[in-house]
Amino acid sequence: MKIYDVPRNIEFPDWIGDDRFHKSHRMNLLRKDYEHYSRFFKNDVSGDYENYPYYWATSQLTSRI
Repeated sequence: MKIYDVPRNIEFPDWIGDDRFHKSHRMNLLRKDYEHYSRFFKNDVSGDYENYPYYWATSQLTSRI
């Protein structure tokens, strides 16, 4: 396996780590195919996934780690 040299300052979009974004997409995956995705999102299966709206990040800013 080839190992790559990765820069230390990687820029990520602001929505990485934003639970509003990630939860809305998990809930909508449950709505689309509950039987399949409920295995992966056990903490969200009791929520109201049928009516959960998408959250879309609108910022163009990035965060650095």
